[in-house]
This record gives sequence, C-alpha cells and structure tokens, in this order.
Amino acid sequence: MPCPCPGSPHTEGDTVYLHPHISFRGGVLAEKKAIDAIQAGEGDRQDAVQAALLETYVLHGVADWTLTNGDGVSIIPVSEESITEHLLSNYGAALIVAEQANDLYKDEILGPLRARLLKSLPRGRTTASTSAKTGSSAGRQKRSKPSSTSTSVKEQPSG
Repeated sequence: MPCPCPGSPHTEGDTVYLHPHISFRGGVLAEKKAIDAIQAGEGDRQDAVQAALLETYVLHGVADWTLTNGDGVSIIPVSEESITEHLLSNYGAALIVAEQANDLYKDEILGPLRARLLKSLPRGRTTASTSAKTGSSAGRQKRSKPSSTSTSVKEQPSG
C-alpha cells in the first residue's frame, strides 16, 4: 500500500500483515456493529453494515506492519489507537487493508451471524392477519349499470 507514515519515508510503500483469523473480541464486536447498523435503519443498511464490518476487521485484524514514526527506522507499535491514527484516517490505505481483511474474515463472521439471525426469526404462520381488513358493511358489490353509449360490431356478409 502507499506509505502512510509521517513524512512518507517508504517510497516503495508499506506492508500490513493480517491475522489469519479475526480475534474473538473482534468477531463479537463485528457482529454487534452489524446488528446495530441493521436495526438503526438509517440510509442504506447494506452500506452501513459493510462500513461497520470493514472498520472492525481493520481494527482487530492487523497483526503487524512496516509503518514507522517518520525516521524510516522506528516501527510504530500496532494498537487500536495507532491503527485509527495511521491507517483508518487514510481512506486509500485503509481500503486496501479492509478489502483483504474482508476476504479473510467475512465468512467467519457472516456465516454464524446469518444462522443466528435466521433462528431468531419467527417460523410458520403469524398470529395476526396480514390481509386487508374488510368491514361488516362491505357486503356484495352491486353490478354497475350499462353505460348510455354502446358500441356494437356487425359482421359483414361475405360476398
């Protein structure tokens, strides 16, 4: 990825290493943020869920990196604060890492989450009717009277 280090000392870019699996804490937080985004119902839920998941994947997926403090030598320690400051504050760099993290973690998170959400949905018929209600005065509708203008079609005699 492009070098997000202060002073950009790495002309060849930087490398971010991801854990092969997201941590338990990261997984639980990703699920909670996804559910919160679904329940918020603001804007496009799919976009809100994706943003919440990708940010969580980056925060809890980064294992190591080559980012330095600007001297090109001293590696910045990886922490949620440093990830937020040096990676999530840079959309281009964060997007590269987020897409890779998504490839690694999405099935790990979304599979169990879908299963739990499907289990929590009511099965079978609901107790309340979903049909339109009809009042007792509705009765049968009367047939409408024919209109005062009529059109008729006559066959032409064959000749």
